[in-house]
Amino acid sequence: MCQQHKNQIAQHPESAVSAWLELMARARSLMDMREWQLSIIAYGNALGVAEVIFANNPNSFEVNRYIRTAVEFIYILRASQHSANINELVESMSDCLQKQLYPAHIELLLRPIKDIAYQPLPQMDRWMNALFLEDEKKNHSIH
Repeated sequence: MCQQHKNQIAQHPESAVSAWLELMARARSLMDMREWQLSIIAYGNALGVAEVIFANNPNSFEVNRYIRTAVEFIYILRASQHSANINELVESMSDCLQKQLYPAHIELLLRPIKDIAYQPLPQMDRWMNALFLEDEKKNHSIH
């Protein structure tokens, strides 16, 4: 996400969460359809929005939003065998967290990001499927 769009989101925080929700829904739908490139773009934009939201309001809910978005984004990059530099992404995510949080918490928060980035992909496939199933159960219990 370019700096201009990040600035627009920061200036309109009321619409940022809606934009994030729409981007995540789009990214997940595209992932289900195996439209890897379009899914990657949507996830990348969702991560940019989540980063802006987190920077403006670094509470635990926003940390979780950022981490979850990062995990899904790295997963789709790996699952699609995209050529992105995962090490650079993990470092960028670490930098984002370090700007907002106490250092003692950062390694704990980075753990799922590093797991999804570096553990064997078949193991992460099972983990992500379980994560999505858990989301589905939560969504059904809400309605």
